[in-house]
Amino acid sequence: MITVPMEDFVKKVYSCDDAPWGHLLAKTKYLLKSPPECVYLSIWNKNPREFVKSKHGDKKHMESQTVVEWKTMIREKYNPAPDEHVVHVTDNDIQATYLQNMFDPPSYCYVRDPLIKSLTANILDVGVVPITETPHYQFTQGNEQPYIDYWEKFWGRQLKDNHTPENFRKLIQCSKLQPIDVEGNQIIDGVHRTAIALSRGEERIRAHVTDS
Repeated sequence: MITVPMEDFVKKVYSCDDAPWGHLLAKTKYLLKSPPECVYLSIWNKNPREFVKSKHGDKKHMESQTVVEWKTMIREKYNPAPDEHVVHVTDNDIQATYLQNMFDPPSYCYVRDPLIKSLTANILDVGVVPITETPHYQFTQGNEQPYIDYWEKFWGRQLKDNHTPENFRKLIQCSKLQPIDVEGNQIIDGVHRTAIALSRGEERIRAHVTDS
């Protein structure tokens, strides 16, 4: 069991949220008086019904309508007070991956900011290539067809994530990208996010890095 101050814990959990800390503190301040305990559940959302939502000015990110309805139902039934939520749920799979790594991080994992152009990705039927040569990066440059062909060829077999071309377009609109997972210099999880960051002119990306 790991024990940390409740405020530090809440800040770390919500660090993947786009909202300013002042707003998050207002809606989570009751947790600071709660017992220092939590239950973490990882649930497979098979029907996310994702949509892009604007939050706090021009910031946008993806949310799941299924999750919104589910957590609202639970809160309406069990909240002890209107703003004291008995359940907090991630908005999308990027946030879910962040929490999964937080509660069960890979062994020998380091947080680093590697140069994006130094990273590679394993592309099915092609092999390991630089990020600039992936269909994911071409998609961000307006050449969508190679990625669409790639998705249609491998979806349901080797490709299991819900990164349809439409969801990829939604992800591009998101203001904040969560850290990727890298082994050596190869991207293990986060090729879409890396391609988006590079298309935005960013030179480095935050990553959880394990030695190869």
